Amino acid sequence: MLKLPFLLALSGSLCWLLAAPAAAQNLVVNGEFDENLAFWQILNPSITAGWDALDVDDDPISGSARVVSTQSMPGSELAGSGLLQCFSVAPGARLEMSAWAYVPSGQANNALPDLNATYFSDPSCGNFLCNNNTVPCGSALSPQVDTIGVWTLTETIFDVPDNVQSVRLFLRPRKVEAGGSVAAHFDAVFVPEPGVGASLAAACLSMAALARRRA
Repeated sequence: MLKLPFLLALSGSLCWLLAAPAAAQNLVVNGEFDENLAFWQILNPSITAGWDALDVDDDPISGSARVVSTQSMPGSELAGSGLLQCFSVAPGARLEMSAWAYVPSGQANNALPDLNATYFSDPSCGNFLCNNNTVPCGSALSPQVDTIGVWTLTETIFDVPDNVQSVRLFLRPRKVEAGGSVAAHFDAVFVPEPGVGASLAAACLSMAALARRRA
């Protein structure tokens, strides 16, 4: 009987071969943060971000986005803001979004990083539908990462409403306590274009997550 480590290695090789075309279909630009944070931006003065050499795959020629929050809302898990990117979508599409998150140990404050997708009715994130009460605020969320000192995958699948033409994706540290600051790293941000390759990409991500946990 074939052992799980061998099956993981074999499946990983097959995923690499079969998903190579799908990798080019990522709706997010520069989601690997190989050299910088190009194509990402910040709209909230309580958020800062920079490139960091820490990488989910320990790749010496790549890195991650280090996002720092100083937001202050005592008594709640802070939804807040984060590093963001806008991309156009097809109305009614089913999207998968995922990223690896890392919370460094030894911080005075706690972080519960996640991904947040908000909806807009034009192709360039120019008309926030939440303002018109046409869709709920915080339209799509991934599970919060509650581990410290280890890379953890967070991912979700959601359906874009029919009146949506673009999505703003936030990489959010989610600082829990008031005062001070907290940092979280993000890497391998992936939103495959709907269609061929999306389900395979999700399966490969799940396989990679299992392999990392067993490693």
